Amino acid sequence: MYVTRLEIKNFKCFEETAFELNYPGRESSAEHATPTHLQNVNLFLGGNGSGKSSVFKALVLAILSPVLTSSGLVVEYFVRRPAPKGNLTMDHFDISVIHADLQMSGYELGPHDHVVRYEKSGVSISRTYDIETVSPSTSYLADSQGTLSSNSSPGYFIVGYGANRRSERPEGYSEKARSPRYQRVAGLFEEHVGLAPFTYAYLQLKDRGWLDEARSILNSLLPDGLDLTEETDNQNRPLFAWKELKLPFNALSDGYRAFISWVWDLLLQLASVHPADSDLKLTDLTGVVVVDEVDLLLHPEWQRHVIQQVATALPNLQFMFSSHSPLVAGTLEPSNIFVLDGDKVEQYQENIYGLTANQVLTSSYFGLSSTRAPGTGTLTDLAKLTLGLQDDQSLISQADPNDPIPTLSASTRNIFKGVAAREIADKPGVRKRTPSASHGKRPNT
Repeated sequence: MYVTRLEIKNFKCFEETAFELNYPGRESSAEHATPTHLQNVNLFLGGNGSGKSSVFKALVLAILSPVLTSSGLVVEYFVRRPAPKGNLTMDHFDISVIHADLQMSGYELGPHDHVVRYEKSGVSISRTYDIETVSPSTSYLADSQGTLSSNSSPGYFIVGYGANRRSERPEGYSEKARSPRYQRVAGLFEEHVGLAPFTYAYLQLKDRGWLDEARSILNSLLPDGLDLTEETDNQNRPLFAWKELKLPFNALSDGYRAFISWVWDLLLQLASVHPADSDLKLTDLTGVVVVDEVDLLLHPEWQRHVIQQVATALPNLQFMFSSHSPLVAGTLEPSNIFVLDGDKVEQYQENIYGLTANQVLTSSYFGLSSTRAPGTGTLTDLAKLTLGLQDDQSLISQADPNDPIPTLSASTRNIFKGVAAREIADKPGVRKRTPSASHGKRPNT
């Protein structure tokens, strides 16, 4: 399953927005160009409170609402509640509506079905005072075969990892605490949800015959010098080789554990829905993977590679990432990036692929006027002070490299001039954000 388009109305911070998404094999449309590389990646950017996590929750609700209503999900403040304006009453905002266009194919629909099909999945959430009720508004083509109703079915496969993700401690862990389909996404809705303990997942993968492939995938994603070995300690815990040491999972650094925990859990979830009597590999399986704050606790060097490595290692999965990292954003094309601006989800034309962190931060995607510490001024101010000039234009006009300045060489002086010119051009009010296309409504056909 892939989500091809998402429409959101009156949900959390969103009044109304709609946008097409990237997925493996996607062709360009009038609304949205397909990325040249990493066609399975969607990265959501925006400030705190802009709605990135709300997009992920809307996506899950649209797909899984029929099985979430009895899962223990707490529905609260999902319906948008803007402040009343004049005589306008809150009654006009008592229903949230979310629709997702889905692409289903092959083994998801049954062992003998190889035809690509398209579905509309959706949900409405009604509010009566402080009580909110979820009502599916979907007719599933494949449900006659028990696709959605079966927890082990590969159809409608979606997993989600919230920003508070962590591996659960082995003691007290139980898969039966929630339904499996909700357990896979519960971390997007509940802060205290833990992922499968590493050793527990290791043993499950081993029992199901997927340990070797899972280990190979994980090791391909880890930095040089860190590998999951085939060895265990005297407590039967799997050991990682790190430099000259052999360490169990809980002895690794926070950054390593934060990354490994969601990747290892994802591999376990894929193994749990692998179709019986199939020669498919884990890397052949399709579905949707949501990772909030993908750069969580990762060193900048790792941030430069993480999305490309994950998306390439699992090429048939559709990824939804969020991040605040300019290093992560700078590894992607404009068509991979979705910006939450106001209550809309938009895409910009500006290309930041391959730019430095400073350049990305001062681009339209992040909108910073400067990356310097507050109160220190900009590099333009430093250049003017060093050159003894009074205003911006005087700085730019000093073009004669033969005009001697005792404290500054000609080459350094010219560097200051170039930087000043760029900073002046990038001052607030000068740069314009240009969406690549309108994503508010579906084009008329």
